[in-house]
Amino acid sequence: MVRETQKGYASNQRRDDLENQLVSLQDSMKRHLGTKVHIIHRGKKGKIEIEYYSPEDLERIVEAILGNTA
Repeated sequence: MVRETQKGYASNQRRDDLENQLVSLQDSMKRHLGTKVHIIHRGKKGKIEIEYYSPEDLERIVEAILGNTA
């Protein structure tokens, strides 16, 4: 029973570590792109949502991501 509890704790700790890493990454992306960014993690997959508010804002964000290659 103790081993099972320890396994659950280790699993929860890994989940918390991943969540903390994703929050940190989300904050870094917000600062870099200058807009709201949401990272949604589900199982082994997820998605990144980047908000923009005008065509010009979209262009600015794309340039920030791709550089001058767009």
